[in-house]
Amino acid sequence: MVSRLALGFVTLSWLLAASPALAKASWDDLPTLQEAQAGAQAGDKTMQFELALRLYLGVEVPQDSAAAYGWFMKAAVQGHAGAQYNVGGMLQIGEGVPADEKAAVGWLHKAAEQGHLPAQVQLGRAYDEGVGVAKDVASAVRWYRRAAEAGDDQGQNQLGLKYYFGEGVALDFPTAMAWFRRAAEQDNAQGQLNLGVMYRRGEGVEVDYDAANRWLRLAAAQDEPSAMNQIGLMYDQAEGVTEDDEEAVKWYRQAAENSLAAGQYNLGLMYRDGTGIDRDARQAFQYVTLAAEQGHLEAQSTLGEFYTSGTGTAQDYQLAHTWLKKAADGQEPEAQYRLGRLYLNGFGVAKDELQALAWMKKAEAQGHAAAHAVVQQLEKSAKPAPAKK
Repeated sequence: MVSRLALGFVTLSWLLAASPALAKASWDDLPTLQEAQAGAQAGDKTMQFELALRLYLGVEVPQDSAAAYGWFMKAAVQGHAGAQYNVGGMLQIGEGVPADEKAAVGWLHKAAEQGHLPAQVQLGRAYDEGVGVAKDVASAVRWYRRAAEAGDDQGQNQLGLKYYFGEGVALDFPTAMAWFRRAAEQDNAQGQLNLGVMYRRGEGVEVDYDAANRWLRLAAAQDEPSAMNQIGLMYDQAEGVTEDDEEAVKWYRQAAENSLAAGQYNLGLMYRDGTGIDRDARQAFQYVTLAAEQGHLEAQSTLGEFYTSGTGTAQDYQLAHTWLKKAADGQEPEAQYRLGRLYLNGFGVAKDELQALAWMKKAEAQGHAAAHAVVQQLEKSAKPAPAKK
C-alpha cells in the first residue's frame, strides 16, 4: 500500500518550514539577537517572530518553549502568518502551552487564509483526521488542493493520496500519479516513494521497474524507510533486477534499523528461512516481534506461529493465542486460520469446535484454501447421521 503521511506536528521541522527567513544560508543573514529583542519589545511583529524562533531553537539564548510561545502569540495576534502557524502547532502538541486542539485549528485557519502553505496542509490534515475539528474529508481535500496548486510539495503528495485512495474525490490513479510526480520533482521523499510504488505495481501506468527503482532510490537517499523496504522487495522478487537475496537483506535491514515494521518483518522472514543470510531463529523472532509490536498484522500472525511452534523462543500457546487474536481481529486470514487450529486442537484454550469453525469461516471468506478444507470437514462431521429405516 502506498505509504500515508503521518498526521501531526513535528516540533523542529514544522518551525523551520514556517520561517521563510530560515531558508537563508545562516543566522548571520538574520537580524541580530539585540535587534530582534529591541524590535520585539517595540511591537514589531517580524522581530517578535524572529525572537520566538531563537527562543524555541535555543540560538544565542537558552531554549525556552514557553517564552517562544509567548512571542509567537504576540506576533500572531498582529497577523503574522508564520507565527499563527507556529502557535497552532504548539497548541496542537502542547509544547510551551497546554494542548488545545480546537484553538490550534483556529490559528491554523488564520494562517491558511493568508496563504501560508504549510498551514494549509496541516489544516487539511486536521480535517482529514478530525483533530480539533469535526472530520471532514471534503474540507481536507480543499485545503490540500489550495496548497498543492500553489506549489507546496506536501500538499501535492497529500492530494495525490486522496486520489489514490478515493477519499473525498473519485479514485483516480492517473491523477494521483500526476500529483505524486509534482511532489517528487520537488524532492519530496514521500512523493518519490509513492510514485515509485505506482510504477512498481503498474497503477495508473504500465509497470516500469526501471522508473520504480529510480524514484525509490531517490526517496531512500533521503532516509525514507518505506522506499528501502520497496527496493528490498524488488531484489527479493527479481523485479527489474537480478534476484539477489543478500542485497534484499541489506535493504530490509536499513528499513528495519529505521524502525519500519514492514522492514523488520521482512528481515525476520529472511532470518527464519536462511535466505540471503544464515538461518537464525532467535533473530527471526526478535525482528518479527518488533514488527508485531508496531501493529503489523502479518508479523502478529507469524509471531503467534512462532509461539505455537517454539521458533526462536519457548513454546507458549497462551502467547500464541494472544498474538493470533490480535491479527485475526484485524482480519488477517492466516491468523484466523491458525487461531481456528488452536481452538480445534485445544492448544492454550479449551477445545471448541464451534469457535474453530467460526474463525475458519472468517479465513475461508477471504479465500484461504486450507481454511476452506477444514470448514468442509467440520461441517461434514457436524451433520447428524441419517436415521435408520
